[in-house]
Amino acid sequence: MTGEAISRVIPGQRLLKFQAPEILFGEDALVEAANAAQRLGAQRPMLVSDAGLVDAGWFAELLVHLSRAGLSAQIWCGVTPNPKDHEIHEGYRAYAHHGCDVLIALGGGSVIDAAKGIAIL
Repeated sequence: MTGEAISRVIPGQRLLKFQAPEILFGEDALVEAANAAQRLGAQRPMLVSDAGLVDAGWFAELLVHLSRAGLSAQIWCGVTPNPKDHEIHEGYRAYAHHGCDVLIALGGGSVIDAAKGIAIL
């Protein structure tokens, strides 16, 4: 089963709160993920996933929905099962480098854990 978790990160903020207003799964989850990012005020979301889901075509579909919502998404697919600290640091560097403002995790537990780790950094 796959889903999306979205967390807002404010640069320079020392107190962090995981905000997962919606965890989505099912047939229309990709469309609703773009709507959820919009409701959070996203402009440059970063999609966090793994290579398997990219190959499945779900990433491409989500990018279309985000683009239609006027969002310019960045992609980071460096997640492996049970993500390692160096992967989380790499994901955070990508997030900061591209000036992202919202995280969208497309995948299962490891992907969602990686997105939460990036949000903490």
